[in-house]
Amino acid sequence: MLKLKTNVGVRNNIKNLILNDLIILIFLIGLIYFTASVAVFEGALVLQNYANIFKFISLLSLIIFTVFSTVLCFHFVIKDRSDAKQISISSSSSVSNQNSTLSNVLAILRFTTISMIICTIIPISIFIITENFTQITPDQLSFNIIMLAISNIIILSPIAAIIGFVGMRIGYKRKSISVSIFTAFICVIFIGHIFVNTYDNLLIRILMLLFVLFVGGVTLHNLIKNH
Repeated sequence: MLKLKTNVGVRNNIKNLILNDLIILIFLIGLIYFTASVAVFEGALVLQNYANIFKFISLLSLIIFTVFSTVLCFHFVIKDRSDAKQISISSSSSVSNQNSTLSNVLAILRFTTISMIICTIIPISIFIITENFTQITPDQLSFNIIMLAISNIIILSPIAAIIGFVGMRIGYKRKSISVSIFTAFICVIFIGHIFVNTYDNLLIRILMLLFVLFVGGVTLHNLIKNH
């Protein structure tokens, strides 16, 4: 289990994070069945195929975990840094605080990435399994559609984590979580637009991931440098 070094109860935080993941997981399971059923009952042809259903669920998961990452970064990074500055301003403490900040950020990014992969793939997997017994969507499910969905989720997961972190960094000056979430939301809408329009293009998705990784790396360097 990832260890987040904070000034509050670590164990309680970990339990809360896992609980949040569980809530998101249950929500996405319900949503995928709700979407498939409504699409059939209402005659929404756009969502009467597996590729678009998986695309919709992945996009929504991207937005949810971007906000999730923003909130985690705000809580574990900004508040911890503020507390550290009140405790000591010595050079040795500064180096220690930099290491602590770096450790926290990397832990948050890993946790968010893994959480999104698990909480998005499981609902899709359950839906695929049950479709073999009681089919809701009038479409033919293929191996390529499944692999495309999985590859997209794996690519989008670190993107969600990093965008949340970048949003937190931009909102840092005002010490406002609302500004951080709003900034991250604007960024993820832009990324989501690209994702929807290039769903089948692996090269574009990889380039998008590399660009976000670059921005995240620069942002992290700036955060540590200006500690």
